[in-house]
Amino acid sequence: MEKKDKIAIYSTDQYHQALIVQEMLAEHQIESDIVNRQDSSFHIGDVEVYVSAKDEERAKNLVQKL
Repeated sequence: MEKKDKIAIYSTDQYHQALIVQEMLAEHQIESDIVNRQDSSFHIGDVEVYVSAKDEERAKNLVQKL
C-alpha cells in the first residue's frame, strides 16, 4: 500500500483498540496499517488505523458496527 493511497479511518488514544480494529479489518480481507503518533513518555497523542482508498467506505462501515 503506497503512502498516498492511505486514508485514516480510525483514531484512538488506546493502542489496543487500534489493534482490535486492525484484526477485525483483516478478518474481512482489508489490509491496514497502524500509525502510532503517541509520545513514548507521556502517551499523549493518537494511534491511527489506515486503509487503502479503495477500502475506505467498507472499512468505515465495519468500524461503525463495533
